Amino acid sequence: EDVPEDNEQYLTFFKQFGKFLKLGASEDRSNQARLAKLLRFPSTKNPTGLTGFEAYVERMPEDQPAIYYISGDNIEALQKHPTIERLTKKGYEVFLLTDPLDEHCVQ
Repeated sequence: EDVPEDNEQYLTFFKQFGKFLKLGASEDRSNQARLAKLLRFPSTKNPTGLTGFEAYVERMPEDQPAIYYISGDNIEALQKHPTIERLTKKGYEVFLLTDPLDEHCVQ
């Protein structure tokens, strides 16, 4: 079932159990697509909040060829990365991954 980006109850749930959903999405291939719909990550359009894949794709400009992400230690440093600055100038959104499990989930 789809969960809206701004659903406070879900965001509270995700903050408590997100690591388990991420682990499941990266290890349970038979349920990966269903679990991926539940994942949320900070992004350049919402660095203090969380964004899911479906909302990200809905906001993608037509000329954006892929889902972009960058991983690192903290959001502030990631936002200052030269590649991110170039992509955001084009209007592209980029997931900002700071949890070690995040990168496994988006690959």
